[in-house]
Amino acid sequence: MVYQKIQLVIKNNRDEINKLKKVNSLLGILWAIFTLGVTILLLVLFSSMLNKNIELFVILYPLIAIIIAGRQGSFLQIVHEGAHSLIHSNKKFNDLIGNFVGGFIGVSMDDYRFTHGNHHMNTNTKNDDPNDLEKYSVTNVKNRKLWFLFLRDIFGISALIKIKGMFIKKNKSITTQRNNYLTLILCQILIFLSLSMSVVDYLLIWIIPLFTANMFLMRIRGIAEHGLPSQLQLSIIKGNNGSLLTRTLNSDPSNPNIVGKVLELISMGSLSINYHLEHHLIPNVPHYNLKKLHKLMKLYEIADLRINYQSGYFSSLWVSR
Repeated sequence: MVYQKIQLVIKNNRDEINKLKKVNSLLGILWAIFTLGVTILLLVLFSSMLNKNIELFVILYPLIAIIIAGRQGSFLQIVHEGAHSLIHSNKKFNDLIGNFVGGFIGVSMDDYRFTHGNHHMNTNTKNDDPNDLEKYSVTNVKNRKLWFLFLRDIFGISALIKIKGMFIKKNKSITTQRNNYLTLILCQILIFLSLSMSVVDYLLIWIIPLFTANMFLMRIRGIAEHGLPSQLQLSIIKGNNGSLLTRTLNSDPSNPNIVGKVLELISMGSLSINYHLEHHLIPNVPHYNLKKLHKLMKLYEIADLRINYQSGYFSSLWVSR
């Protein structure tokens, strides 16, 4: 019944939705440049703090790690846009940008495109991509296993397991592997240069947040966006039904916690990925049009979908039956 209601909304707004699907290549490039530029500026700022006022740096380090992890998450969102061919209308240029940005966080966009396609087809089912499933496999905050997973993320163990899995894969051609490694090395050199070529700065400001805070925030995101079926103790068989139980976050206009909203957007909701239900329903809409799609479709007015619209990422952890 809900699916039919959504299809009716899409049908009634088809012309406007088709306009929102149009890829603005210039805007896609500018967003990639902006994302990289902001990150480099932050790296320079935190590197200067580390070298000029180490006491302040130590005090603020947990916040610094979260901010940098949030920027690393925004890099993943650029890769995500590229995987959907939403950066540039020219596929070769789109893939070039996506793979280049992915090199900063050790992600091959070509690999990501394959696994992410599976995620969209089998959302919230047992056939979902293992990397996505692992993020929201445990959702109950009363379950000790979830806190064990949080600790595993924070101490970098989850990242090391993921890296091990990447090296075990044998299905890549030698040329593809070489290109991926060259891109990774080039991007890490650029990060290293922006950090005054200091190994200590590189480890503290880039690598440690990538291996720790980034993994922790990705798990929070996974639970917030796709943990609803588990929290409601529902077993999903079809990917379409899984998509219908995807959440959109930071979407409650009555929520007065503006500071909390901003912090969550900085750390996890970059490039409008917080409009996640809309993205799963119509995945070929660029991120800069997702808010317009959200306002156009007004799915939160459908009674059966109100639970999909939560005021924040962290608050979504406490939803249970």
